Amino acid sequence: MTVNNVVSINSASAAGGNLRFTAPNPYIVASSYIVVPGGAYFNSGTVYFQAQAQFRGGIHNDTAPYLQVDGGTSGVTYFSGAIGAGTTSPAEQVHATGNIRADGIVYWGNGLSRTETRDNAGLQGTRSGFYETSTPTNFYPNASDWQHMIDVRHSNGGNNYALQIGGSFFDQDLWFRKTNNSGTTVWSQLIGAGPRQCTAPFNSIGATTQTSLGGITRSNTICATIRFSGQNFNDAQNVCFALGGHIATYNELYRLALANGTGAALFNGDWIGHRTGDDDAFCVNGTGITNFEGNCNKADVRTFRCVNSSTNNE
Repeated sequence: MTVNNVVSINSASAAGGNLRFTAPNPYIVASSYIVVPGGAYFNSGTVYFQAQAQFRGGIHNDTAPYLQVDGGTSGVTYFSGAIGAGTTSPAEQVHATGNIRADGIVYWGNGLSRTETRDNAGLQGTRSGFYETSTPTNFYPNASDWQHMIDVRHSNGGNNYALQIGGSFFDQDLWFRKTNNSGTTVWSQLIGAGPRQCTAPFNSIGATTQTSLGGITRSNTICATIRFSGQNFNDAQNVCFALGGHIATYNELYRLALANGTGAALFNGDWIGHRTGDDDAFCVNGTGITNFEGNCNKADVRTFRCVNSSTNNE
């Protein structure tokens, strides 16, 4: 050991170059900094690093449950692996076992829009959210090209219960379904007010409606067609059809056939009867003859009259 403003420890033993303290909790006291070659400084309980610091056993606080890091940085260094808050085995890059609070905006998804891609609407075990796709599977009938979908899922990923709303980017049709534990559950179309072009196969009402002698008219808010079904009559003698020139066909007169109480009305277009000829009236005035039809002259002041197609007599 030599002392000349510098303490040098020289030794050829295995402990050479070491300064050993045998007293418990020894102190090294300096009036200013203690400098370690490589860029570490010790001063007043603070350790300064001008180079990289490595803590192989981790960073720990043995007096409080929290570890606080204050101050600023001149850059950001990224490390591979995952961050766990409340867990030592994070399953994702950031994994917190408690609540996460963000006073600002949180972004995710395609283009940071909070919309994700999902092609198959029928997948089991997926998550609630907002989705888009250009290759839809298990969407509504005839779905193609770009589609929107809102998916609300049951909390048990082992089943397939979801409320789904979907529709094309390019029209105003809206569809929905509740999957009922099946990814192929049929979709239904929502009908709304306002002008819009209905798309197949739901450009008709899509339901069978029964009336006595009427149908459903088409409007710009509901897609529907007029439907007539055969009528049943117990007393054919008291039944007459008088359609008096207000319903016309583009292919002349089709027919109205009633056979002793049961028959079918076949209508074409908006008219029954010749567009330029006399109005046609159809009647059943007896139970012994199976089919009656005849003509009513437009000049006739009566609303209608029933005639026998064989004799043309009333």
